[in-house]
Amino acid sequence: MTTDAAAIARRFVDAIAAKDPETLSSVLDPEIEFRGLTPSRDWRATNPAGVAEIAFGSWFEPQDHIDEVLHLQVRQVLDRHHVLYRFRVHNDEGTYLVEQQGYFDAADGRISRMSLVCSGYRPLKATTEP
Repeated sequence: MTTDAAAIARRFVDAIAAKDPETLSSVLDPEIEFRGLTPSRDWRATNPAGVAEIAFGSWFEPQDHIDEVLHLQVRQVLDRHHVLYRFRVHNDEGTYLVEQQGYFDAADGRISRMSLVCSGYRPLKATTEP
């Protein structure tokens, strides 16, 4: 795996965790091919603004606070890259673990194609270890 791919993945995950649409847009190709799958539906976008709308308008809404990145792993799968990350998230209804993983292609320091799958919000109890 190239350190470039790891740095790109880190910037992507950090932008999601910070709910930062500008940084998220900067790590995505202007013509990104993005697909996401959550427990209740599938998502598609073909530009950075569309990805930001999905991430910050539906997946992590204003009332959802991403407290920390619990895990981040990036691996190479021949000519693609695999990313796995977990967030601790809280809102008025409780504290949750959210895991997302997927595959991406990168060129010129940006993600050009990405497919992600999300675990959904999994409730964390006080005694649960993430």
